Amino acid sequence: MITLGGDPEAIIMTNYHPRPARNYYNYSGVGRDGFTIKTDGCDYVLEFSTSPFIKPEEGVEYFRRAVAYLKDRDYDFLAGAYIGQHPIGGHIHFGLAKSDHVRPILDNTIGLLGKIVSPNAYVRSFRSHYGRFDEDSIRNKSHGLEYRAPPSWMISQEWCLAFLSLAYLAGNEYKKNKRLGYYLENFKGSNRSRLSNILDHLERSEYYHSDHLAPIRRCLKDGSNWNELPLGNTNYQKYASVKRWKV
Repeated sequence: MITLGGDPEAIIMTNYHPRPARNYYNYSGVGRDGFTIKTDGCDYVLEFSTSPFIKPEEGVEYFRRAVAYLKDRDYDFLAGAYIGQHPIGGHIHFGLAKSDHVRPILDNTIGLLGKIVSPNAYVRSFRSHYGRFDEDSIRNKSHGLEYRAPPSWMISQEWCLAFLSLAYLAGNEYKKNKRLGYYLENFKGSNRSRLSNILDHLERSEYYHSDHLAPIRRCLKDGSNWNELPLGNTNYQKYASVKRWKV
């Protein structure tokens, strides 16, 4: 099985207003128990990262510890695709070599999911480089590759598990079965129908976990989303993520 990792981003919120992450963390950040919290290349954006893991549940536990670390602070955080004027992402790392076939497969699974569940995903892709299905969505890393198209899935523990489980499913099936990879790469249709049909096809996989992917099925069925801060809305407290993680 492949190794996975992630460095999703967020915006710090305190006193009902977004704040620069540099006010609280530097680039080295705080690291313990398999997680690190720091600023990313943009001083305004907070970044979570973890030790490498194999199973999605392991990754979720690392991120849960990170959120628990923030629980008693005097600030919270917001996740999603676009907070205020700041596009943010949910980067996922794979122990896979970059190739011409990998990116379309990730676009047709994890990338599609981000566009479906995030009401701000299309705005993010239009206003910035984030979220576009192009060469910029993948970067080579020493451990493999980083997929950068999804919005930040740190919305809640449920959505963190759903995204990591889909990454686990798509990445391992691609490595194991290149023919299935070709199938995923060339799937057509609207976003919702395409992802729904792909999940139907992957249900037979040994890497498929129906409970973990239930939020995805729910959104595909009823047209709902993960309820992130709407554009132009300043009710930041309502959409804060620490309480939604229920740590």
